[in-house]
Amino acid sequence: MSAALCLGYSALAGYARPSSAYSREAGEISDAACRVMQDRLGSESLFGKKMVGLSTLVATVDAVHVDSEQEPVSAPARVNAEQFLLALPDNLPMPEVGIDPDGAVSLTWFASRTQMFSVSIDESDRIAFAWLDGSDKGHAVARFRPPVLPGVIVSTLRSIVANGPVTLRAA
Repeated sequence: MSAALCLGYSALAGYARPSSAYSREAGEISDAACRVMQDRLGSESLFGKKMVGLSTLVATVDAVHVDSEQEPVSAPARVNAEQFLLALPDNLPMPEVGIDPDGAVSLTWFASRTQMFSVSIDESDRIAFAWLDGSDKGHAVARFRPPVLPGVIVSTLRSIVANGPVTLRAA
């Protein structure tokens, strides 16, 4: 992808994000940006595995059965989760997608039985995350301002994925 296309896409993602703007013009700009982004995302040659991740997100959100124990996923939470997936570095695998009882989107990477990383994304700009790496574990919250993921999330996720399962073979 060319640098101009990357920069253009990043700027477009900002306009497509729901905001607190109330004017008719702001709504029209956001709607137009969303239409352009959807056309771009339809191209698997441009987005590869991210398209699969977005499709999985949409299918999971659409399959949620709302009842007294399960809140629906709000439109802003869904957009935040989409923005998160789009912001993932290309060299990281796509996560498993789940929906928390409070309606937040859960994205989880399982590197092994004792190594995992998970984020919980709702309608706010704050992302809760937790990790397990052998006997090391932790949790924190970071601010997400698309199109750039917080460095602490990327570095922690990379360390979990890079330390993934080791295969032993008898010679």
